Amino acid sequence: MSISDYIAQYGELAFRKAERQALKDTAGFEGIISVGGGTPCFYDNMVEMNRLGMTVYLHASIGFLSHRLVDSFRAGKERPLLLGVPIDEYPEFIGKHLFERQPYYRLAKLIIQVEKVDVLEALSGIQIK
Repeated sequence: MSISDYIAQYGELAFRKAERQALKDTAGFEGIISVGGGTPCFYDNMVEMNRLGMTVYLHASIGFLSHRLVDSFRAGKERPLLLGVPIDEYPEFIGKHLFERQPYYRLAKLIIQVEKVDVLEALSGIQIK
């Protein structure tokens, strides 16, 4: 079931609970786990992710994110939280969410400015212990 369908059927809170359990289930996993933008902001998920391993926040500007999300929408991949948000309101919506989420994102062990460096190059230099 897609995330959009899951949230539509069970609600965001049920999704966040399932997401939290999935995060707990990654203990001992060796590899890269990519999470959605809301994941670090619920429960103590960011603290738990930092405990489990290296955390990386890929920081991008509102304009950069708006452009990417408009492209995603036009490709038929609208994000669940953006359902019903007119495209011309994406920058304001994204800005509000970024403002609310920054305290959690800033807890990441590494922050990469995606508009200033090649992300893969920056990630290749990470030493994980």
